[in-house]
Amino acid sequence: MSKTSVVSGLFFGDEGKGITTAFLSSPHSLVVRFSGGHNAGHTVETNRYRHIFSSFGAGTFRGAHTYWSEYCTFCPKSFFNEREALVQNGYGPVHYIHPLSMITTPFDYEHNQRLELVNKHGSVGVGLGATIARHTQTPYKLFAIDLQYRPLLLQKLQQIATYYSAVNVDEKISAFLWYVDQCDLSITPLTEIKDKYEHIIFEGAQGIMLDMDFGFFPNVTRSNTTSKNAMDIIQKENLPLPDVYYVMRAYLTRHGNGFMPNETAELCFEDRTNKTHPYQGKFRQGYHATDLLQHALHIDSVYTGNDVSRKKLVITCVDQTGDLIYIDNKQVSLFDFLETPLPVSEFFINRSPKAGMLEKVMFQTK
Repeated sequence: MSKTSVVSGLFFGDEGKGITTAFLSSPHSLVVRFSGGHNAGHTVETNRYRHIFSSFGAGTFRGAHTYWSEYCTFCPKSFFNEREALVQNGYGPVHYIHPLSMITTPFDYEHNQRLELVNKHGSVGVGLGATIARHTQTPYKLFAIDLQYRPLLLQKLQQIATYYSAVNVDEKISAFLWYVDQCDLSITPLTEIKDKYEHIIFEGAQGIMLDMDFGFFPNVTRSNTTSKNAMDIIQKENLPLPDVYYVMRAYLTRHGNGFMPNETAELCFEDRTNKTHPYQGKFRQGYHATDLLQHALHIDSVYTGNDVSRKKLVITCVDQTGDLIYIDNKQVSLFDFLETPLPVSEFFINRSPKAGMLEKVMFQTK
């Protein structure tokens, strides 16, 4: 039976989930995306190539295959463009998609961007929120399996365009269909392929404190960013209980508006991926708060249980801080921070942006 792991960001995204997923991956792994969708931006580097993973799992460089679950949005255009970039750089990514994955159309993109210019909730503006809202609040659903039957697909696209009062509809549908045809998707339930893999890694998107149920509304995502979806899949597929890797930076970050404790302009660590964004806004930095860290871990224990032996904490970007942790408006040494009572059994740190560069620091049993 396959080994399983879950990788979850603890706060507001950008914690280092891509690096952690890459560390865990091998050619015998399947990376399952279980939240968010093509809005993710998980950066992984090798000695020759740096890539931001959005529509593929962050274990791709290490030979892992990707599975897109029914909890994720999927954009054919984003998938095609990312696959082309990977292939051009010498990779042959393998990707499967659940029949009920939610499909993002050009009309969702446009609607999402119009709303974000007004609301400024912190959306990346690629249609994830609009896609999920359309699926949960209207009858105008579009699933991966619908892409296989053109008459139904055309009818649904016309209905979605009408729902949004879109313009230039025929042109946008034509472009969308071109990308669908180029994708050549492997649409299959997870049940049919799971036994091919020794390790199934559930890669989360964004962070626990952006969860639509537990975050600071309205600056949340329309997705469950806790381990909830991963645990649902694990139970449904009769997989073994996972090791859970919670990821945080050595300092706190947030992209866009919303609550953030201990924010300060004094911190300006370089970030090659996260820049000021036309929809998300400014990339912010600050000090962690111990109470928020504890709260995020407690939230996720609702779904993962209280077995501390399976839980790990990954701290990234310590190379930037000189092994200091910025927390509670002060700088503490890494080893002093590791004395904090936390419901985890192991600690890992990352001192390099390169894939697989995590090292175990110590054990802590509570």
